[in-house]
Amino acid sequence: MRVIAHISDFHFGKTNRRTETALLKDLRDLKPDLTVISGDLTRRALLRQFKRAREFIDRLPRPKLIVPGNHDVPVSLSHRLLAPLARYRYYINRQVSPIHKTPDFCVLGLNTTRSVAIEAGGFSRRQLKRAEKILSSFPKKALKIVVQHHPFIRPPGISRYRFPIIGAETALQTFERCGVDLILAGHFHRPHITDVKAWYPVAKRTMVHAQVGAALSKYLRHDLVGYNVLTLQKNRISITVRSWNGRSFRERRAMIFVKSPQGWKILNP
Repeated sequence: MRVIAHISDFHFGKTNRRTETALLKDLRDLKPDLTVISGDLTRRALLRQFKRAREFIDRLPRPKLIVPGNHDVPVSLSHRLLAPLARYRYYINRQVSPIHKTPDFCVLGLNTTRSVAIEAGGFSRRQLKRAEKILSSFPKKALKIVVQHHPFIRPPGISRYRFPIIGAETALQTFERCGVDLILAGHFHRPHITDVKAWYPVAKRTMVHAQVGAALSKYLRHDLVGYNVLTLQKNRISITVRSWNGRSFRERRAMIFVKSPQGWKILNP
């Protein structure tokens, strides 16, 4: 059994110090095998915000896998076009598509930010080709996980004009060929766990799709502030949502998926 802590959307520049302290304690008590951070570390990609994000990340349990979000790209046009992730690479990680491998699970982080898009995300053909090569090289017996900022599915309550990700079907077909089991994302500040096949007819096999709330926001409702805990077993994935109640993080709900010949089946919808 392995445990992954999935956190996202810090938005340093509008965080809650009390929540920061509580999250650090919660994660230290959890002692995860991997801490995943799926982007939007800053609010406006300012230098002081990246410095704060770096200080916080250094206090999180290791090992860590981090990908950028659209808020980590500076607003100014010159920065967006010439060096959209220069500050992210300097303060957070030079690698925007990190890899974490163990005998039990393998994780590939993907950069879905686009310099010409303020909010939307997407993939390039070159990026998907590289991802397919890496994912196909992972051991067949290991759980295969993809981490990205932008999700494939729009949670309930989100405007239909806010697109989850451009080129979703092509990316999902690539992931399906490679045997991806689980997709982790943030962006919409909503904990939302489902299966891809229920939303995309093009998918022939079920992949678990888990979005997470905003970890540190001081402006969102308490039930939208939190993180997910993933417990991985050979043929079973349990995802627990831990939400902020104003004083501490508490378990809100859990979903269990079991593996079948058709992919992953929800055991307790």
